Amino acid sequence: MTIHNSDRITRRIKGSHKCSVVDGGIHSDLAAFYTHLATRQLQTIKSLDLEYIKELGSSTYGTVLYGKWKGSDVAIKRIKPSCFIEGAQEEDRLVDFWKEAHILGQLHHPNIVAFYGVVTDGPVTNLAIVREYMVNGSLKQFLRKKDRTIDRRKRLIIAMAAAFGTIPWMAPELLNNKNNMVTEKVDVYSFGIVMWELLTGEEPYASLRSEEIIAGIINGDLQPEIPSWCDPAWRSLMERCWLADPDYS
Repeated sequence: MTIHNSDRITRRIKGSHKCSVVDGGIHSDLAAFYTHLATRQLQTIKSLDLEYIKELGSSTYGTVLYGKWKGSDVAIKRIKPSCFIEGAQEEDRLVDFWKEAHILGQLHHPNIVAFYGVVTDGPVTNLAIVREYMVNGSLKQFLRKKDRTIDRRKRLIIAMAAAFGTIPWMAPELLNNKNNMVTEKVDVYSFGIVMWELLTGEEPYASLRSEEIIAGIINGDLQPEIPSWCDPAWRSLMERCWLADPDYS
């Protein structure tokens, strides 16, 4: 199934969400339909074939674990069990999970973290995406370990390859429940924050509490402070990324 069919996939998934709830809060027909899709389109990995070693990180909806699969280091992204509690929008979480898995399954490039497959066996809370583990750590760890002599071109390339899901990198529309406004422009906003992090080597809003960051982003009065020594072209691109309606010119 190709990317351009994602809307049709979503309609079929939502249309199948009609039967009684099973253990864990997921409708039986819906879970079966997802498994059917995975079996046909993506490599499936048995949960017992994975060795879970330690947690790498966590967000509102998911947890990423470091583990082993067939002797290889892997990162295992799993939906949090709390997303399967009745009333917790489990359908939307699963739609997002499978759309992500199908897109990742079609990306093959030396500069993109490899996708190995999905875990579908066992209870629905076992659902996971298995990807290549980057042994040199995260972008943040890389910036801390290396000297900061990365030129502007290389920093821009790194920023374009980075993706984050935590609060400081989230666009206002992701935090104010205006889901109808969420487009690819939320990634443009995140890209601008990553550019700032690469420029300064610092964590955005490190001195603020989460609730202060959320309120500031939603109200539109919080942005990272740009150093006076920043290259004008770099500054301009960051500021354009943070506009409410960024253009691509």
